Amino acid sequence: MLIPKLPDDIEIKLAQLEAQFEAVVAAVNSGDPVQLEQAGLTIRQAAVDFTGMMQSVPADKVASSQIKPRLKKIANALAVQRVNLIRRSVVVDRTLQAMVPAAVDDSYKPGAAGPYASALKQSGAFKLLAA
Repeated sequence: MLIPKLPDDIEIKLAQLEAQFEAVVAAVNSGDPVQLEQAGLTIRQAAVDFTGMMQSVPADKVASSQIKPRLKKIANALAVQRVNLIRRSVVVDRTLQAMVPAAVDDSYKPGAAGPYASALKQSGAFKLLAA
């Protein structure tokens, strides 16, 4: 059984989406924030374009057996890149804490103002609280 070829417009948009995803992978691996931002914006736009195009294509014109595995591959790999970004964020946060300890926000530090919140502090302007 031969699998029918995808229409050219769908194949082009899907190939663009895959190429943009490869740019995201390269940006995550490089660690360059400007490149990562640009790659993120570009893949987002490619995904919006692909989705808009697919909504206008009749279901019988598209062989979902060809599109579905390719999109699933991108989705799974995107989840891996999301985890990589979280890991990179943790490394950056820990490095920042080591280099600049004053940058750590102690507003949620337990024991600083009691277990739940700071005590009510009156400024002196109001001597009476009314409900």
